[in-house]
Amino acid sequence: EVQALIDALPAVEALTAGDYEAVLTAYEAYEALTEEERAQVTGAERFEELFGWFNSQTATQEGLTGNTTQQSTSVVKITPKGSAVSYYYDTVDAALSDHYDNLYLSGEKCEITLLKDAALEGTAGQSTISLQGKYTLDLAGFTLTTAKAIHLEVGETNITIKGGTVTTTATDSFYLIHQNARNELHLENVTLVGPVKDGKRGAALSCQHYTYIKASNLIGGLVANV
Repeated sequence: EVQALIDALPAVEALTAGDYEAVLTAYEAYEALTEEERAQVTGAERFEELFGWFNSQTATQEGLTGNTTQQSTSVVKITPKGSAVSYYYDTVDAALSDHYDNLYLSGEKCEITLLKDAALEGTAGQSTISLQGKYTLDLAGFTLTTAKAIHLEVGETNITIKGGTVTTTATDSFYLIHQNARNELHLENVTLVGPVKDGKRGAALSCQHYTYIKASNLIGGLVANV
């Protein structure tokens, strides 16, 4: 079966972005074999040049610095829109920083996906965590725990948060997320848990305009500032 998967892969000069899943499936099947079984398979040396082609197609246009293969320490990945390659990071902070440096100014959309429960620490010396850009944060059923309240910054910001839980360890804020004017926030099938300050539960969300909420649970409620 593994040999058939490898034999079915196109030559590198005939590759397209749509072939990535087939290459990845064949590679993962090969990696799952024992050393003795691998010795019976031919063509495995092609993986290096095939993955090299995908990396060359994305590296120059995206500039992202994450690992292009998932590691045991990876907690999150970035997949640029239309890209055949995802970029893996050991912290959510590193992923968001790389997104800002390489995708934010270009206005490119992407999907940022959790791979396990993770923390978001924010920048040392800053009282809140700033989010900006255009992306979907797919929690994928996991929990993201922030160390500070989150601010969606003014500007070309359009963020969707979906499919999991966002909570915080902060004890000095009245809200979990604050959405500034002139940006968009979409919440889909997500639970937001407001912080506890002085023994009282704060708001899960403080918003102004252009907030869209679908099938979501806001523990601590919502404060609308319009």
